Amino acid sequence: YVKNNQTIQELMKVSNGQDPYILRVEGSDSTSQTASTTVENLPSKTLDGKDYTYFAVELDPNNQEINNNIYYGTYDVSGNSSTFTNTLKTVDLKVTKNWINDNDVQIRPESITVKLYRKTDSTGYTPVKVRNIQGNLEDYTMTISKDAWQVTFAGLPMCDHQGNLYTYKAEEVSTVPGYHHPVYSKTTPIATTNVENDYQMTITNTAIELKLDKR
Repeated sequence: YVKNNQTIQELMKVSNGQDPYILRVEGSDSTSQTASTTVENLPSKTLDGKDYTYFAVELDPNNQEINNNIYYGTYDVSGNSSTFTNTLKTVDLKVTKNWINDNDVQIRPESITVKLYRKTDSTGYTPVKVRNIQGNLEDYTMTISKDAWQVTFAGLPMCDHQGNLYTYKAEEVSTVPGYHHPVYSKTTPIATTNVENDYQMTITNTAIELKLDKR
């Protein structure tokens, strides 16, 4: 875009006078954190001597201004420099462990391990993978300890690369001796001021009751 000091703003066009002037900014590879490009030899003034100010906005693959589920986009225009910052939209999943009918808490384990899964409306649940310190992919697991019986998977991508919303859940990696198979709640939003980003679920284990017949 270009505007003069009378704040008249218009879309900058290519030489045919119709199509917008679009730049492609590319990084060196898919892991690049920054990328830049420069447009040179732009007119500094209008024909009647008014100063031009140039700035750019980011477009999606359909040449529409960015407004999607994947990133928060912010713009900083300083002089004739435009900086776009894309911040990944993320969600948190809080997992709470509940115990029922275990009056003798000594039968509880010191901790349990849960594995994270996710799905979209068009796919089933699959394990979430993360890279370990060796750089190899492995299942995303966390340990819930007896200190609080609660853990949070934080900073999870809100959507896949096509903008489809994810639903997350966690499941126990192994069964707990002395308890029935765990019951998993649905993943639901947490009623906070940031409902969009906070979700919760519970895992409930009920102790197996032993009945003794007196003879």
